[in-house]
Amino acid sequence: MNTFKIKTNSWHYRMLKIFHDDWLIQNRKDFCSYWRMWFFTALVAGILSIIAAIIATGAIIAAFTHPGEVAGGALFVIGIFTFVFAIFVGIEKTKEKINNTTEAEAGLILTKYRAFKGKYCPKVEFE
Repeated sequence: MNTFKIKTNSWHYRMLKIFHDDWLIQNRKDFCSYWRMWFFTALVAGILSIIAAIIATGAIIAAFTHPGEVAGGALFVIGIFTFVFAIFVGIEKTKEKINNTTEAEAGLILTKYRAFKGKYCPKVEFE
């Protein structure tokens, strides 16, 4: 049976470590339970981030009582430009990373896809 090696400095392990104890993360013996833990943690973190952004935007707009429409529009435009800029920077960083990498092991998403298609759950090893 295949094994999926999880490095403790990988992005998904570090994200889980923000919300969970090491014991709870490393207690996972198969990839499917690790994937479920990661997916639902990412889902909850995403929902909480959206709620926090809405509250922060409302607070900033409320600070400008009279010219609220102008401030809200400006914040919206600044947010759109920041989002587009982040996408372009992310694409460039990804291109650099792809060009500088050697043959690597399958990542989290690819392993989940292969496990789903093959109808199996690989074992998990932590490094």
